[in-house]
Amino acid sequence: MVVAVAIFGIFLVVLVGLQGEFLKHDREVRVALFTHPAPLAVMARIRRDVLDSRGYPDPVGSWSQTPETLLLDVSSDDGPPRVVVWDFRDPTVARRLELKQGGEQVASWEARAVPHYEIDKWIAPDGRVGVLVTAKDNKGNVVVDQIVTPRAR
Repeated sequence: MVVAVAIFGIFLVVLVGLQGEFLKHDREVRVALFTHPAPLAVMARIRRDVLDSRGYPDPVGSWSQTPETLLLDVSSDDGPPRVVVWDFRDPTVARRLELKQGGEQVASWEARAVPHYEIDKWIAPDGRVGVLVTAKDNKGNVVVDQIVTPRAR
């Protein structure tokens, strides 16, 4: 009986220690997200663009699909489809460019003081190709790790 109580006591001490570590980590993550809203804004725009995209175009002008650039075919409200380019080549700036099919820029947006983003391909079980977005801060901590797939058409 004494052995069982001792083992149970050790188990409780370990659980209390783990809970303290989890709470500390949770507070740090919440503070980081609320003090740096730019990664949330970037992901919201990427998510919207990927969800509404019609596919991944061939290279446009000097832009092509790389781990630091993402090209998407999107519909436009005022005419022919456009190409959205996400440029993460500068590790502290996220740029979103909107181009006409000929390569002429019609809109741009950028977020500064963001983590370094990388883009990769992700294939869903049904064959759709999605976008894996990861971002790490200057200490190497993962800030963003999300998969976004276009809406089924």
